Amino acid sequence: MPILGNTEGETIRKDIAAVYNAYKARLSQNLPLERQPMKPLFPPEKTPEAVKADFNTLLKRIAKGGFWAWSIDNGE
Repeated sequence: MPILGNTEGETIRKDIAAVYNAYKARLSQNLPLERQPMKPLFPPEKTPEAVKADFNTLLKRIAKGGFWAWSIDNGE
């Protein structure tokens, strides 16, 4: 989460991207033979910039859902 004055943000995003990419590679390597055609469908490598964009999207959706959740009756 973005915090003013936080200088570790980029390092943390790099770590998150590295873990994501390692997990994705592990899944890809361990696919059974009959599932190998799925490999091209895997998402691209995650970058620190993409991690930041994902968090920003998540924050916007949470804020929008909390303030403009028309499907939820907030009257009670």
